[in-house]
Amino acid sequence: MRTIGVVLLLCLVLPFTVLAQSEAETCAAAVQSAIDSTAANCMDLGANEICFGHADVDTLVNCDEALDFNTPGDRLPLTAICALRIGGWSSEWGIAAMEVESSNGVPMTFVLFGGVEIHNAGSSLNNMQVWVVNETDVYNGPGSHFETLLSLPVGEVITVNACNCTGNWLRLVMDDGRVGWIPAMNATVVGGSNSLPIASLDTPVFEAMQAFTLSSNQDDAPCAEAPPSGMLIQIPADAEPVPLQMNGVQVTLDSSTLFVRSGPRELTLDVLAGTAQATVGDLIMNVPAGARVRIPLSEEHIPEGTLRVEAYTAEEVAVLPVSLLPEAIDPTQSLALEAPQVIGVYECAVVSGTGDTSCPVYFVNYDGDPIVQLETQFVYAAEGEWEGGITEAPTLLTGDYTTGVLSWDVSCNLGSSNFIGPVKWLMTITDEAGHVSEPFTASFDCIDG
Repeated sequence: MRTIGVVLLLCLVLPFTVLAQSEAETCAAAVQSAIDSTAANCMDLGANEICFGHADVDTLVNCDEALDFNTPGDRLPLTAICALRIGGWSSEWGIAAMEVESSNGVPMTFVLFGGVEIHNAGSSLNNMQVWVVNETDVYNGPGSHFETLLSLPVGEVITVNACNCTGNWLRLVMDDGRVGWIPAMNATVVGGSNSLPIASLDTPVFEAMQAFTLSSNQDDAPCAEAPPSGMLIQIPADAEPVPLQMNGVQVTLDSSTLFVRSGPRELTLDVLAGTAQATVGDLIMNVPAGARVRIPLSEEHIPEGTLRVEAYTAEEVAVLPVSLLPEAIDPTQSLALEAPQVIGVYECAVVSGTGDTSCPVYFVNYDGDPIVQLETQFVYAAEGEWEGGITEAPTLLTGDYTTGVLSWDVSCNLGSSNFIGPVKWLMTITDEAGHVSEPFTASFDCIDG
């Protein structure tokens, strides 16, 4: 009886096992077909072109549906694209490729796949014409204390693309490529009111798709062979750094390849090669290859909350279609590093004479050895007497001692000063196996409470 029962069970399970294997093979074949189609039709893009790689890609051109973008190899000028939508899995898998030229002339390759929607937020889309109603100087920053670049007469019509946070200054790009600012009270909008994005002195003038908002469906992959929905970005290894704006987050790529995803309330960046610098408030994170940064977002796509840093796994990146990128990379190579990595340190405001203040230190250690020591050595302060350093067993704030956030406990005393900062230090962390990170420049401000 026992033998018969086993035989019957095998007979019942076998058809389902074969079916599951068949579906997985079909899924893998569909993924590969989409990748092969894109490789065959979209690998010779010109500057600022977008290419239809495979089925289920929709575009908005000047905010109207594009009806002629449905055959592999079809191309459109990137500057005409308002939005691009890829539906994910319905009958076939969608991919699109873009060649984006940055404002500093660096070519960037974008590959989008799965359930993704991207909206162009480049400065050029926000151009607005204004009349000069009062003779005005053009300054190289949003304030009359900045250098004067030239003067504009009454009646001149100029194009502006942003305003400062108060709305009192308008940003323009002059004929020679320099960026200037004029007082908003000296100009009026041609053809009625409009709105402009907010920019600071350091905000670049972004070209098409150099600034964007991205949303991706994290749950639409039907099998393990299908990459998670998102976008690959690559800049050449020898190119100068490129600034981008992703869902309101300032990111600078340096010889980088990045995998970007965005859910309803989170932007996720996987650095597959090179480095990327992400700026969120007072925190600047220098993210190395092998690391993932999770950035919480508000409903308005504004960074908020506590960032998380972790190492991605070889299995997670093995399915990404990196073969579609112009430069070959191995996204698992950095995972073999033994030394821990300090990724970012908040520039803390330390109140004088109140004892230790905990400044967060973000880190990752790919080999899984726990961090046992944090060491800092004084480098520079604008005034006051500073020297020496400190070695301590660090306190964990979040995560664990292999990947997370440590506490750097610092204190200061102003003496006769009102403010001292930034006070700069070199920081290293050491793991249980004795591996030491590269020195990282950390700093804090000493302030009067």
